Amino acid sequence: MNDNTNVILKYYRKDIGKLVLFNEYFCYKLAECVGLPMPQSGICIINEKTIDNNHVLCPESYGYAFYSTYLSSTIFKQGIIKHLTNRQMFYRLLVFDHIIFNTDRNEFNLLTTFSKKDTSFTVIDHSHVFKNGTIWDANCFRYGIKENDYLSTEILDANSKMYGMFFQNMLFNEDMLTEEAKRIKNIIDMPILDGILNEIPKEWMPGENDILALKEYLLYRAEHIIETSQVIIERR
Repeated sequence: MNDNTNVILKYYRKDIGKLVLFNEYFCYKLAECVGLPMPQSGICIINEKTIDNNHVLCPESYGYAFYSTYLSSTIFKQGIIKHLTNRQMFYRLLVFDHIIFNTDRNEFNLLTTFSKKDTSFTVIDHSHVFKNGTIWDANCFRYGIKENDYLSTEILDANSKMYGMFFQNMLFNEDMLTEEAKRIKNIIDMPILDGILNEIPKEWMPGENDILALKEYLLYRAEHIIETSQVIIERR
């Protein structure tokens, strides 16, 4: 960044592929749309002028990258939850994870600020989302729709450790979860998805058929998020 702010970079590597970058940026922008707390992030260019504190970049790394502003944080632990001023944001996070089919919500992708001035959590890391993480395609989405996977408990089961910390340290409010689901359902639409897609570098984009299927899948999950919320309420 121009002001010398420290950032975390994710850049193209053959071993992880381009969908990591696509997923991170797409979900960052979608999280912004629904109002989740995220570090300032975006798209940048890595080149020979990039300052690399870890000495891992090379010419093969040059090009578009996803950056996330570095935040100093405390390791997320169960005892912190009751002190978080934004702990009610958990309901929004729960809905969001179910929209994007995120089965990788753990204690390392919630950053916690714990000081006299600020005690809150911030959300990061959406590289492994959309059912199949970094290898998704149109087929997995169409299969999910066919199988009515909005009723699946896979997300709850996979994220049970992190979610359990909140369930055990908050008086669970079913109405708040349902209201968040209704609110987010009304936000996510085709113009929102297309707007985000139009910002993504073509180098990160999967094929047109996969993109069409992704949009169909996200709209399908948003359309059924009220029913998904009832599954959460019954199975939490």
